[in-house]
Amino acid sequence: MKKKTTHRLGRVLKLQRNRILLAGSKSKINYRNFHHKHNVSIYPEYRLIYNRLKKSGNTTITAFLNDILGSESYANARDLKKCLVKPEHLTVRQVLDLKDYYSFSIVRNPYYRVLSAYLEKLTGQKVNGKYTEIPGVGRSSPEGFATFLRFLAAGGLYENRHWWPQVDSLFQPVEEFSFIGKLEKIVDEMGIILEANGLDPVLAQSLARPHEYELQESETRITSAQRRAAEFYSDEAVSIVSTLFEKDFKAFGYATDPEWS
Repeated sequence: MKKKTTHRLGRVLKLQRNRILLAGSKSKINYRNFHHKHNVSIYPEYRLIYNRLKKSGNTTITAFLNDILGSESYANARDLKKCLVKPEHLTVRQVLDLKDYYSFSIVRNPYYRVLSAYLEKLTGQKVNGKYTEIPGVGRSSPEGFATFLRFLAAGGLYENRHWWPQVDSLFQPVEEFSFIGKLEKIVDEMGIILEANGLDPVLAQSLARPHEYELQESETRITSAQRRAAEFYSDEAVSIVSTLFEKDFKAFGYATDPEWS
């Protein structure tokens, strides 16, 4: 017990130290997001920071970056994510240097993202226990999706990061990032990121097909939300999503008029 408590205390002190150092560098950091265990991956050797966003290609992009930047291979995405470099792993010098790192994130059209979250988390054959009480669970229908959206509108929007507005999951303001790309154009967007960092943009072509990690979990990971949007979206659903995720639509330049209408 003593060893576990000591480890936890050491981690807290390290986070506090990083906060002080970053504050001293005048960075506009949202510490809640920066130190969230699933939110930020850092590649010190390449001076890159990737702000991971759930249901916005997180697994795909993390696996891709490991393929081209990593030195180890992993059996699955879960093992890979456990080994990512996070803020608390940094040295003092690395923390101070973060202001000069290339920071990026990849966002997704809010209509497709929230539908993907519904399809993956609430309608699979094996729904995780923490989702079983959410309205709309297990139905996989336009009516079930609408029920889920009403739950979000009634106060459930921030109960899980899989459907948080993406703006609220960024560790710094949009304008502070070196680049924010769109998942719908991931090959071109990642090519821009690679080229800006002296890497071959042609490598991004591999993103045109699912990564093997996704194929391992295809039952839940690949939801085809964009292709199925017209099937699930009613006028009510469009209205709810355009209102709840207004900040995302504006910040990332997505049209609130559905593409499938």
